[in-house]
Amino acid sequence: MKFRIKAEDLAIDLGTSSIKVFKKEDGVIINEPSVLVLDHQNRQIKAIGQEAKDMIGKTPDEIIIQRPIEKGVISDFNLTEAMLNHYFQQINPGFSLLQARAVVCVPSGITDIEQRAVEDAALHAGSRDVIMVDESLASCFGIGLSPEDPRGILVINLGAGNSEVCVVSLNGIVASKTLKIGGDDIDKNIQTFLKENKK
Repeated sequence: MKFRIKAEDLAIDLGTSSIKVFKKEDGVIINEPSVLVLDHQNRQIKAIGQEAKDMIGKTPDEIIIQRPIEKGVISDFNLTEAMLNHYFQQINPGFSLLQARAVVCVPSGITDIEQRAVEDAALHAGSRDVIMVDESLASCFGIGLSPEDPRGILVINLGAGNSEVCVVSLNGIVASKTLKIGGDDIDKNIQTFLKENKK
């Protein structure tokens, strides 16, 4: 890893179920569900994050629930940009991020098109620059392991939308496998099993 996180930089984890934003001097400053509520007629955003999640199951027909991140990648570019902009403004009203970079965690199996979508969403939301970091490398740093170690580190990352198994060594991914199955799928299978086997 050849870059340093500066005080003004933001580290962003764009997950299927939640978005987390970390700032060096303040720690995790945003930890919200990756959910938006839209008006069905004009797709105007009515709520974002926890406020939107609290409305699930309680919304009238003219309101729809939308998740802009599916299976770990962007499924709706405009809503992802709007969500990022919303949280950037929460961090600092009028915030343009002109002095800050966005360091964004991405799955190792992400395609060039999916990676470009993440980069564009962060730039359009106001970031000065975007740096992509593999989720598995970020996980190593997060739990205090050194991905620079020549000995291989096995990293298993179970997210809401996908699962990833990687071997990390010498600051790189030696081998990886990403499955489009995550915690959400496990939850649904458990719910289905309980319903089908309810006495």
